[in-house]
Amino acid sequence: MEKWLDTETIATWIIIVFLLVTLLAVSVIKLVFIHMKKTMEHKLKESWLKVEYQNKLLKSTIEAQEKERNRIASDLHDSIIGKLTVLRLKSQLNFKKEEMDSLLAESINEIRQISHNLTPPMLDFKNITELIGDVLLAWRTKFECIYYKNIQAELNVSDSLKIQLVRIAQEVITNSHKHSQSKSITVLLKTTPHFIYLVINDKGIGFDLKSETSSVGIGLNNIASRVHYLKGHHKIKSDKNGTRFIFVFNILS
Repeated sequence: MEKWLDTETIATWIIIVFLLVTLLAVSVIKLVFIHMKKTMEHKLKESWLKVEYQNKLLKSTIEAQEKERNRIASDLHDSIIGKLTVLRLKSQLNFKKEEMDSLLAESINEIRQISHNLTPPMLDFKNITELIGDVLLAWRTKFECIYYKNIQAELNVSDSLKIQLVRIAQEVITNSHKHSQSKSITVLLKTTPHFIYLVINDKGIGFDLKSETSSVGIGLNNIASRVHYLKGHHKIKSDKNGTRFIFVFNILS
């Protein structure tokens, strides 16, 4: 009988094969465990980052709302109340009717502007194209406003989406006015049967996209929170030649 057919030799080979198979199985199990562990850690990290991002957006939204309340209170106190006080004094001193009428007209216009910023007029009866146009109309004394419209479908969207789009446009243009030093704003609105595209571009000095503590950072986070609420997507490009905001919203989502 050949030596390799000996019982002891066969037993030895069986043991060796068994050990190799066992080692291979242990190695595979260990690799699978390591892969699952890394996958779980990655998913956990993603979950934490998502929660942290949502908390950050919530904080920014609260800060932005408080800032807006303070701005409205300041506008009412410093402008409207001031003019009405002057008007009252002039009426007591029998000033000319023309002067009082001018003050009344200024006060009415400023109240109208504050009201417009809070809730756009005729919201139920205007479409997105008209509402964005109204936002630009309010800024024509500050900027050269260029408005391009590519309406491939007339959309019947909710008032909630309308108001959020208006707020996004207002926030972007307000930030541009405060920080960009741009003399012009270009807006492109495109609608298709399923999507709304909004692009706002200025030719200012740009800003740091990583800014967290300044009013720029608060404004960007407020914009991001509104986009997140609408389940949309946005991208910002900023350099020394200007800043571009690109927004995409799926109205069927």
